[in-house]
Formats: sequence, C-alpha cells, structure tokens
Amino acid sequence: MLKVNKKILIFFCILGIIASYFIINLYLNKKNKLILENKDSKLMSIKLQDKNEDYIDGEIDAWPKEGYIFNKELSTCENGGEVNFENGQIVLNTNGSEKCTIYFDIDNIGNRCKGKEFASCIKENYEIDGAIIYHNLADATKKEFPNYNLVANDDSYRYAGSNDIVNNYVCLDNSTVSGECESIDNLYRIIGIFKNEDEKSTDYGKYELKLIKYDYTTADETGGEGVGAYFGNFLYADWYYNETNAQEKIIYKWNTLNTNKWEDSDLNKINLNGKFYNYLANKNPKLVEKIIETKWHINGCSQENCLNSNAKIAYTSEMINDSTTSANIGLMYLSDFYYAAQNSYWNLKGRNSEKDTSPYEDYRDADSKNWLVLGLNDWFITSNSDTDNKAYMAYYRSNIDTIWVNSWEGYYCVRPVFYLTSSIKLLNGFGTKDNPYRIS
Repeated sequence: MLKVNKKILIFFCILGIIASYFIINLYLNKKNKLILENKDSKLMSIKLQDKNEDYIDGEIDAWPKEGYIFNKELSTCENGGEVNFENGQIVLNTNGSEKCTIYFDIDNIGNRCKGKEFASCIKENYEIDGAIIYHNLADATKKEFPNYNLVANDDSYRYAGSNDIVNNYVCLDNSTVSGECESIDNLYRIIGIFKNEDEKSTDYGKYELKLIKYDYTTADETGGEGVGAYFGNFLYADWYYNETNAQEKIIYKWNTLNTNKWEDSDLNKINLNGKFYNYLANKNPKLVEKIIETKWHINGCSQENCLNSNAKIAYTSEMINDSTTSANIGLMYLSDFYYAAQNSYWNLKGRNSEKDTSPYEDYRDADSKNWLVLGLNDWFITSNSDTDNKAYMAYYRSNIDTIWVNSWEGYYCVRPVFYLTSSIKLLNGFGTKDNPYRIS
C-alpha cells in the first residue's frame, strides 16, 4: 500500500479549506438583481426635492416619471445594495434583504448644471425651460411658436415671458449657501447667453452670461448728488413693482452734454464704469475679475425702425454696423427689452401714437408679459440715430419713447448690465427669486 506523505496531505487539506472559503464567500456575496417597477413601501422610501432644494417624504406609490431626475449619489441601502434608475424602473443589486432610500431631484437647469460651466450648460439644456428661446431661425421654424420668423437669429438664448414663468434670478453676494439673497441690491437676472464677438478675447466664440441688475441703482452704487449724470432722487411710485425695496431711486440724464454719443456719456464713463464698477470691486473683487470688457453696439436706431417696427427690425438696426465702444458695464439694448416679452408680442410696435386706450397695439399690451418691466422709467443704451441729442427709454407702463439725453422732463432710472466670462460655474439654486442661482 502506497504511503502518503503527511506534509503533502496537510498542504492539500489547507488548500481545500481556502478554496472552500472563497467559494462560500463568493456565493454569500453574490448580488441578486431586482427590478422594481413601482415603489414597495417595505423595501423603499422616496425623498423628493422641493423648490428650496430640501428633501421631503414622497407620498407616492410609483417612481416619478416626469419633472424629476434620479439622484444616484444620495440614494443608498442599509445593507450595501446598489441602486440605479433605468427606463422608469429601480434596479436593485443586493445579496439580502434591504431597506433603501431613493432620492429624486427636480429636473431643472439648476440641478442639471450644478458644478458645470453655467452658460454652456444652459445652451445644452435650454429645452427643459420653456422660458428660454433659442434665437436661431432654423430651430425656431421647427418649434413653430408665434412670430418665430422674428428671432434675432444670432444664436443667442434669451429668457422671454412674464415673471411667473421666468426663473433667471442670480444672487451675487458672497454666500455659497442656497436660499434667498441677503440683499435685493445683490440680485440680478439673466437676459440670456450670448457668444463673445471680440476676436481679441480669450472667450471669443464662447457663450457668456448677460446679467442685468434686478433693481434700480442707489446713490451708494453710482454716486449721489453732483456725480456724473446724477439728476435727482425719486421716491418710488405706485406702479413700481418691487414693493420690498421701497426707497428713493437715483434718476439720471443719459448725458449731461447735449449729445447722444454713448462713448462720451458721463452716465457711461462716471456713474457706470466708474462708480458702479468700483463699488462692485470693493464689495466682491472676485466677481469683478469675471466681468468681461465688452464691445457695446452704439450705432443707435431710427425712430422708424425702433418705434414703428417690430423686435427683429429694431435688433437688426442696433447691430447693423461695427460702431462699438468697449466697456465693462452698459445698459440693456432696446431689443433686449423687446425680446424679453412673450414672443406673441414681438410683432408689435414700440409705440403706437394713434391709440390711447387698450388694446394699444404696441408694447403697452405686453406690460404684464415682459419680465424686464419693473415699473419705473428706464434708459436704454440705444440712441436715436435720427438726431444727435435723443435716446430711447421705456415709460413706467412699457410705452417706448425717444427723448433728449439731458432732459429734465421725466424720471429715468438705470439698471446696469454686464457679461460674465464663460468659465463661471453654477454652485446651486433654482433661479427663482426665493432661491436664486449662485455662481462660483
């Protein structure tokens, strides 16, 4: 009988034990794949994000299929199971009984763009926000919305419509925490995203955020009596929409000189690119580093093209040639105001002098459907090219007019406008007034 070496026997016994251990361990850790078409309260609990970015218990029996996106990072199981969301179903990989919490975020620009370059992300996701219109004629034709043929056709993406549908608020305070802006003076709104057209800029051809200050400027921001184009103080009137900030507003002449050349305007040089720019620099120097020096079109526009025609003709007239001036801060163009209205109004005149009662058949009819309307009289950067001493402005109920640049006849407030570099990233927020976007 063949004798077995004890050492060899012991070796094979140990090897067998090790192999058995790995086989048993592999079997015990084998994860089973479960596909759950509907919520099972014994296995799952649902957390749904609300408008403040908080999570609340979802009192629903089925997985949300519209208006929400699955948050894989937050969704976890007690015993190490892995959760995915595929084709409207929860796919659970587990090796035993589980209790999982499934998180769903609101499907909006804020969640899709968090941590990404904001302007380019808006471009990629604009279709989920019904208030953003892509100003490309071929694309607009496919959408077949009213007045699609009147888009600017400059490949910009602009917000349009009434305040109740336009969520484009941005808070520029120093906080990184989502929630209400600490001061309304730090609140801005996104006119849209536009391609940089300066060939010398590192941002050339890239999309940039174009912001406008939500509220009118104060003396602290642009200088009080005796500074630049300062004209006086005006206590808000009943038609002023911002009831939460009822204080005196500074009103300005477009230029103290009797000329409508914007590059020579003291409102431009002293109040906006002097006082206001320095105010921002002192308050938030990192923000100012991201403001792009921009070529502002100062060609102006004739009364026929800007008062008596539609939004597209006004836009084309403003941008028709290379008459520009470079600056960090400007004002909104008249066409910005026109295109901010619901698109069904883009074919209206700026002013119809033949009508004094509603319907006016001009931009007064769009008053409640234009998010840029704040209630007081606004200067535009656009001059009247028919003269050498008039510029355009909007009266408190959206009636457009042209008036002398050094006039004492009315109350003319300003809301500064500037562009931010394409590298700006979104931190958080949903773009609402209560939970505005915050940027890096």
